[in-house]
Amino acid sequence: MLKNIDIQNYRAIKQISLNNFANINIFTGAANAGKSSILEAVYFLCNINIDTLNNILKIRNFTDEKDMFSALFYDYNTKNNIKINGIIDDDITCSISSDNSIVYDSLDNWLNIIKINYDIDLLGVSYYAFLDNNLKLQMQLNSKSVSLDFPSDYSAEYLASFANYDTLKNNLAKILVNNNSKKLLNKYLKEFDDNIEDIMFIGNIISVSYKYLSNAVNIKSMGKGFYTYLTILSAVLSGSKIIIIDEIENGIHFSLMKKLIDNIINISEEKDIQFFISTHSKEFLEIFNNQIQKADINIKLYNIYDKDKIINAIEYNKDQICSMIYNQNEIRD
Repeated sequence: MLKNIDIQNYRAIKQISLNNFANINIFTGAANAGKSSILEAVYFLCNINIDTLNNILKIRNFTDEKDMFSALFYDYNTKNNIKINGIIDDDITCSISSDNSIVYDSLDNWLNIIKINYDIDLLGVSYYAFLDNNLKLQMQLNSKSVSLDFPSDYSAEYLASFANYDTLKNNLAKILVNNNSKKLLNKYLKEFDDNIEDIMFIGNIISVSYKYLSNAVNIKSMGKGFYTYLTILSAVLSGSKIIIIDEIENGIHFSLMKKLIDNIINISEEKDIQFFISTHSKEFLEIFNNQIQKADINIKLYNIYDKDKIINAIEYNKDQICSMIYNQNEIRD
């Protein structure tokens, strides 16, 4: 579980430190306050993959823009050294940085020389390690060079309002070969619509069968609400331990929001999955507040705001969230 993060010179953020992350972390704030930049930095830190920035650019539909590379840097200045540091659990500290002594001219060049380093605590002794191009941790242990697989417990999934169909297909493929995961997914889908009987692949197409239809339905012909609901639950059930959801309310009807929030709370409790969620929706926050009253789980809300071109955050715990919403105080600006 990610404990904290410090971000420097990444996109809209000159510098910000966020501490005491909970099981479920909600981010609010005005448009362009930096919420998405924070979520991306969390994803980059926790998704141990040198191609993560490529995924972020695809999510932002930025892959064909001339300024897609310089847009990664604060103030579009590639001389600014991007740094993202964080503590993952209590025994792993991760540091990601670029090197401003090198001239960057392309995304590929930057990804090839990015540094991903770790301090790993083993039995009270701290060891330095770095991630190589094969996604292996290289470290010196008792004067010997050791190569380790990075723990899969730290995998992260980033879900934006325009969900990636290939990501959904990959997650579903993992779920449908596991009987327990498939049963659980079908349970959640029946909560969405009791007429749903099953979900399957027909060829390469994700399809859903209904009680009252003789033929399965391609999910692309179904509503955005179902698509979003399925995408979130599939990411959770496929094994990712950190789920990042940007603008969770997009495409979700208010009548479905309570079920989705209940599932997120229950799954986080049962499977120890950490959530990072941004929202602009007052309706989402009110429903969320009602549902967390009975939940025995650690929850935080971070209100992100821009003051004099510097991104700041106000942190609220569960009781403070409830008080703010009960008293109708605005926590979205």
